[in-house]
Amino acid sequence: MHGLAEIKYDLAARVATPTLCRPERLNAFTPTMCAELIRAFDLADADGEVRAVVVTGAGRAFCAGAELVGGPCTVEGVTAFLEKRQAEFPTKVSEDLPPGVPSWPDNPYRV
Repeated sequence: MHGLAEIKYDLAARVATPTLCRPERLNAFTPTMCAELIRAFDLADADGEVRAVVVTGAGRAFCAGAELVGGPCTVEGVTAFLEKRQAEFPTKVSEDLPPGVPSWPDNPYRV
């Protein structure tokens, strides 16, 4: 599979093996990696000879989780998203909450 920047795709003995290839960042997951992994799954799904898919990671880690440096998966990116969402959908007043659920700002999970 050509045109991949962050994963590698191998096929041998009817097993498709997408490999996360960002070992310098412990294969931290990015939106690009997600899109490429979906392409790899689609390719394996379309190949009638593939009987298994094994996802692996290059280097010493499978995946460190979401990439937290730069881009939409960062703390800053998520914060900006939540701030935009709160501006678009203001917090409900306390009367709308079920009994026992604290109102904003006491409940940090309330958006």
